[in-house]
Amino acid sequence: MLDFIPFLVLLMVVAALVNSDSVMTVFYMIFGIILLGLWWNQHGIRHIKVSRKFDDHAFLFQKSELELRIENTSILPIIWLEIHESLPVNVRNTPVQNYVISLPPKGKYTLKYPIYSHKRGFYKLGPTSISSGDILGITHSAEVFFEPDHFFVYPNIVNFERLRLPSRSPFGFLKHKDPIFEDPSRIFGKRNYQEGDPLSRIDWKSSASTGELQVKIFEPAITMETILVLDLDPESYDIKKRFDATELAITSAASIANWSNHQKLTIGLLTNGLDPLNGMSPVSALPPQKGNQHVMLILEALARVEVGQTSPLNSLISQTLSLSAWGTTLILITGQYSQQLLEQIIQAKRNGLNIVLMLIGYSPERMKAQSESRHYGFTFFYLQNTMDLDMIQY
Repeated sequence: MLDFIPFLVLLMVVAALVNSDSVMTVFYMIFGIILLGLWWNQHGIRHIKVSRKFDDHAFLFQKSELELRIENTSILPIIWLEIHESLPVNVRNTPVQNYVISLPPKGKYTLKYPIYSHKRGFYKLGPTSISSGDILGITHSAEVFFEPDHFFVYPNIVNFERLRLPSRSPFGFLKHKDPIFEDPSRIFGKRNYQEGDPLSRIDWKSSASTGELQVKIFEPAITMETILVLDLDPESYDIKKRFDATELAITSAASIANWSNHQKLTIGLLTNGLDPLNGMSPVSALPPQKGNQHVMLILEALARVEVGQTSPLNSLISQTLSLSAWGTTLILITGQYSQQLLEQIIQAKRNGLNIVLMLIGYSPERMKAQSESRHYGFTFFYLQNTMDLDMIQY
């Protein structure tokens, strides 16, 4: 519009000098068109609604589709709309998402385009900016921005069915080779009553039908309450391989959580990584639970977690020890091994906890860690790449 101001001034001066009704008519017509265009654009842009429809969670390398819906709630048509959709590099295959459309009164328009899951992470799809103008291009409204939506890409999950984790607790769901403890919720069979059997074990219905006292036999079992302690302090990993090592650590945690879910075991997560969803504060701890919904919460936390300068590993372990019950298995996933870490492992074992140490990436202390794991009796894995996850066995 600013380009037309000198022309309007010149036209008004000419009309005044020549005192011509036709020139004045042209002046008023142009001026009226500009005012109408300004009002029309402002009215139209205020009556635009934008919404996105898509699956906001995806697994790595999964392709999905996003629908961008633009609706004109006004009774007036919108001549043209210029739409720009901002997308992160890791979820798109084209440089930009720009479109130009028109909408009739109460009209709707749907744009569809693919989104990709090239890399684990937490992304924002948007914001969407929309601008409009009149048919002659004389006026142009200010841009309107619509808020972005969140998109989560889960970490890579490796299936390793041979993984076995130790546990000491008397109740649970994995059979124990030594029938010292029994789970009263899992009846294995029945047998004749023997002197010394507690009355609470007598199965009165079976006793009545057989004519002899029958007692219940419970299946020996142990609990598998597990806590993943994921160290994402950048100082814990070799600087040359930091990105690959931390991604492998996250993949390891996600794979163990997935395996535990298939085994119907309880699992929790504690990490010193940063949460971009909550202003780069530490990720909230997820106490041990079981079930698909809980494991998906763990995977979502692992999808968005980022490496950052946070609390060191020793503080994380101390926090875990204060909250862990006897018999809990702690899986320590880190890129460092030190004397301080060994002392905390020994203290944890004295407290009745089981320790699994997963050393990730390049570590000059790996041989020492392996030797001391045999001496002090904790499980040790050394992982340099994703292929090592397939070889894990206990």
